[in-house]
Amino acid sequence: MIEESPWTVTISRQLGAGGAVVGQKLAARLGYLYLDREILRLAAEQIGTSEANLQRWDERLSSFWERLIDSLAVGPPEIAYAPIPGPPVRDAGLFAVESRIIEEIAQRRNVVSIGRGAFWTLREHPRLVRIFLHAPPAGRVGAVRGAFKLASDEEARAMIDRVDKEREKFIQGMTGRMMSDARNYDLSINTGCVGLETAVELAFEAVKAAQGGQKA
Repeated sequence: MIEESPWTVTISRQLGAGGAVVGQKLAARLGYLYLDREILRLAAEQIGTSEANLQRWDERLSSFWERLIDSLAVGPPEIAYAPIPGPPVRDAGLFAVESRIIEEIAQRRNVVSIGRGAFWTLREHPRLVRIFLHAPPAGRVGAVRGAFKLASDEEARAMIDRVDKEREKFIQGMTGRMMSDARNYDLSINTGCVGLETAVELAFEAVKAAQGGQKA
């Protein structure tokens, strides 16, 4: 008897659109492994650094100036004997490590995987449902301000704008696709319109429909 592949649900999301809440509730309802911060923890373990060191590079590309500083940190040839650490693992290097972790787990377990371009990494996975959560910025301010304990709505709006741009740039740089392009997904949900509980229900029904379609 041929062993069937596990199911994987990938959730791409804008900041404050409910990715963690929807992902956790969907995973619990399906009985799947929830995969988010664990990806970063395992990446840090494999690279040999701390999770805190990788956190700032997770789902973002380094700037020109950050890359320039890295190149200068290597030092000139005359001091090559000094124990100067190399540049941090980030950009394509971190994406490759995280992608490998996601692929390896998805081969063994039913999972709900959050972010990190998994919709693209797992595009050849035989049992895949890809979901995108989005909402107007104004509808995300309260969630972001509360989650990050920000002092004002203005700070929350600035954070939303910055992280949205960073994630779009990261996904485009690593996959050649736009994160906000609905053609990358099987289901796109405006959580600002339907709410998080309905989003969980819609995602659950999409997974069940996909599973039923494979049985037909």
